Amino acid sequence: MGFPDTTREEALEFYEEFLQTGVLDDYRYTMASKLGTSEQVDPVRMAATISEFTAAKILSDAGYRVTPEIEVTTGHSLDFRADPPDAAATPDGGGGVLVEVTRPRPPTRRHADTPVAAVRETAETKTSGQLQKHGGGAVLLVDCSGFRDDEWAAVRGEQPGVRHRPAVVFRARPSGRVEAYSKGSLPLDLDGAVEWV
Repeated sequence: MGFPDTTREEALEFYEEFLQTGVLDDYRYTMASKLGTSEQVDPVRMAATISEFTAAKILSDAGYRVTPEIEVTTGHSLDFRADPPDAAATPDGGGGVLVEVTRPRPPTRRHADTPVAAVRETAETKTSGQLQKHGGGAVLLVDCSGFRDDEWAAVRGEQPGVRHRPAVVFRARPSGRVEAYSKGSLPLDLDGAVEWV
């Protein structure tokens, strides 16, 4: 699941507790198919999908209803729409917030030699492609849950920008604790789900 310094059982428990809430039950096929759309085992794609589960948990813990794979006018899909719990249950979600998720590979597993560079490079790839085509309005969630304590400390200390606003850079732990910082005016209230640093 990409959590460093933890056991497989602790990581599985983190996701199993979330999935047992039933938040994604209506989208079980959609989320499961994301894990298995490659002809061969693709750890990078699978890690990216795990980040989407983590992001869905954060949004849900903050009180939002999440709908995955939202088609937009540019011909592609963004990862989620987050609707407040009191929003009308309509196809357009009553004006929910579009969310895209990205997961930087830790610097020990990529060419970027520092944690800050890893965050910047991954976010730049996302923002110069999919989000640039979309033309704004989506929140970018950058999942650093795969970073070790010292790597996250470097990112948390510098809080680098990610060339997209609004954005939230976060790190979740199997205990359920999530640390995060934001850039830009965030149209989501995540106070109940993250600890701002």
